Amino acid sequence: MDGLITFHIIEAELPEGCKANCRLELNGKNVSKSRASPESDKPKFNYHTSVLVEPEDKLVLQIQKKKLLGHGLVGEAVVPKLEEKEEMEGKERSTVNHVHPKHCRPLVVRYL
Repeated sequence: MDGLITFHIIEAELPEGCKANCRLELNGKNVSKSRASPESDKPKFNYHTSVLVEPEDKLVLQIQKKKLLGHGLVGEAVVPKLEEKEEMEGKERSTVNHVHPKHCRPLVVRYL
């Protein structure tokens, strides 16, 4: 093994009825794009993606909301160091919510 960890973003929340474009960045480079359009009474949507990363890489999920101006940075997470991998396997960790706290909830990240 060359120390790669699978980092799985499970879900984020958007304002009710809000359409959005999602972009996942790994160390500043796009790795995944997605479009989300949740039902008006269920603002939560699943953003499932698995990315192979190295320890201490930085993942950022950006959401461009069509009803709100600009890009909303919903959450970011730094990949754990190798020695933390075993204790984090199968567990979830919420990341910090950086922008629009009334509109976006923290990402939930699962280490597989």
